[in-house]
Amino acid sequence: IRLIAGQRDVASDVRRFAFTGIGYMDRLVVIPTWLGAYNKALTSGMDDRAAIHSADSAVRESQGAGAAKDLAQIMRGNSQTMKLFTQFYSFHSAQFQRFVQLYWDVGDAARAGQLAQRFPEFLARSWWMIAVAPVLSSLLGGNGPDDDESAAGWALEQQLFNAFGPLPFVRDLGPKVYATLTGGERYGYRFSPTQGAFEALDRAAADYKRISEGKETKRATRNTLEAAGYATGLVPGQVAASAQFTVDWMTGDADPETAGEWWNGITKGRTGE
Repeated sequence: IRLIAGQRDVASDVRRFAFTGIGYMDRLVVIPTWLGAYNKALTSGMDDRAAIHSADSAVRESQGAGAAKDLAQIMRGNSQTMKLFTQFYSFHSAQFQRFVQLYWDVGDAARAGQLAQRFPEFLARSWWMIAVAPVLSSLLGGNGPDDDESAAGWALEQQLFNAFGPLPFVRDLGPKVYATLTGGERYGYRFSPTQGAFEALDRAAADYKRISEGKETKRATRNTLEAAGYATGLVPGQVAASAQFTVDWMTGDADPETAGEWWNGITKGRTGE
C-alpha cells in the first residue's frame, strides 16, 4: 500500500522489508488455497471470472483480510476501546467464523436428516481445526512439550488455549488463569498489545538506571531495541531478540552447543537452557 501510494522514504522501505518474511510464509498458505478453490470452482461448472471470485473469497474467509469490508464488526466498530482488544485478531476472527459455519452446517444436516451421512465430513473438519492446527503450529514454532512434560497433557493445553483465541479478554487472561490454577509458569497479563510499548520503555529505563549504577543487566540490548521499535516503527521485534542473543554469545552469557540451541537463540533470543 505504501509503494502504491508513492511512499519511498527510508522508513517505508524499512517497514516493507520487515514484513518480507511474513509475506513469503503467507504465500505458502494462500497460493495453494487460492489454486485449490479456483480449480474446484472450475470443476463445478463456474466460468473463469466466477472461479477467480470464488478463490479470492476462499482466501479471505480462511486467512482473513484487512480491508474494512472483510473485518468483523467487533474489529471495525465505532468503539476505539474495542480496537485495543482486537489487535492481531484477524486470524482468530476467521477461526471463529469457521467454528460458526461448522455449527450451522451440523444444524442444517440434522434438520435435513443427513447428519449420519455427513458425520465423517464434520468429524474431519473438527479434527483439523480443533485438534491438529493448534498442536502443529506450536511444534512448527519450536514450542513443543518439555522433556518432563506429558505430550498428551501439553497437546490438550494447546487445544484449550486455541479455543480461547476468538474470545477477546478471555484469550489473553485464560492462559494466565490456567497457569495459576495448575501451578504452571506464571507471566504478566497484557490487556492489549498496546501495553507492550509502555512496558518496553519502562524496562529500558530500568536498564539504563542499573548501568549508571554499575550493575549488570540481563537484556538491555533487547529492551532498548524494542523501545526504539515501538517509538519509531523501524526496529522489528525479531531484530531485538536476535541482537540480544548475539550480544550474550559474544560476552559469554550464552553458550549454545547444538544446532537447536543456536536456532532457538537466533529466533527467540534464548537457547532454551
